Amino acid sequence: MRYLFGLFGLLLVTVAQAELLKVESYLYYPKPNLPAANEPLKLPYLTSTNAKVAKKINDSIFMDVFKSPAPAKLINKLNLPKIDDTEFDEASGIASMDYKVSLNNGKVLALATEGEYCGAYCEESEHYYNFDAKNGNQLKIEDFFRKNNLKTLQNKVFQARVAKMQKTIKELQLQMAADKKKGKKYDEEDDPESKILLYQSCMTEAVSSNKELGYHYELEKFSINDKGFTFTHERCSNHAMRALDDIDVFTTFYDFNTLKPYFTDYANALLFKNKEAP
Repeated sequence: MRYLFGLFGLLLVTVAQAELLKVESYLYYPKPNLPAANEPLKLPYLTSTNAKVAKKINDSIFMDVFKSPAPAKLINKLNLPKIDDTEFDEASGIASMDYKVSLNNGKVLALATEGEYCGAYCEESEHYYNFDAKNGNQLKIEDFFRKNNLKTLQNKVFQARVAKMQKTIKELQLQMAADKKKGKKYDEEDDPESKILLYQSCMTEAVSSNKELGYHYELEKFSINDKGFTFTHERCSNHAMRALDDIDVFTTFYDFNTLKPYFTDYANALLFKNKEAP
């Protein structure tokens, strides 16, 4: 009987740990006179049996987005500091915002905010956040991958990105050859030659940036789900040339088994069952 009670207690603890973090939606209603948003901005708001962990995560996200700590409770109003003593605050350039959770398993909380940010023009952007669910610390690339393997991983992701551009250039060259036989004329936005020049220039710039910035250039933007890691890199085109860019944002996915040789002990404990984080 005592054994059964102890086993039942262990199951309760395990369930409690797995459900430690609850993700709810915080709605920020912009001031009516702000130029960008026409609807509430939606951010993740964490609640937990461990209030300190939830606060640490909430503050990390809200400071990044709004330059202000998160409200103490979900129903509290968020008062953002004004920019340069004007009526505008940190939300004034955000036209929309939502979020998605890709992993929440009691060990790792991984989520991303998706927003449209407006200045001279509006651009969509995603920001990725990965946390240790037990202590609320934000996880960086160095937490998951051993330093002596980061260069190898950087090259792996970089070569995948280059290969995608080379494949696209080859396809465009074949398209040009076929269209030439048909006497086809191109609009400015459909011109394969301009697209080829875009990717060739992008590859040259990428080689230079990789040498200068190292793995931070290639690996900093990453998301995690229950299968593996996705590394994201900005597109080759600026806003004015986006119509030419068939690839757009680069994403490269690797499952956990492919990346396991590069993992730190800490990463193995976070990502695989039946292991405890140090």
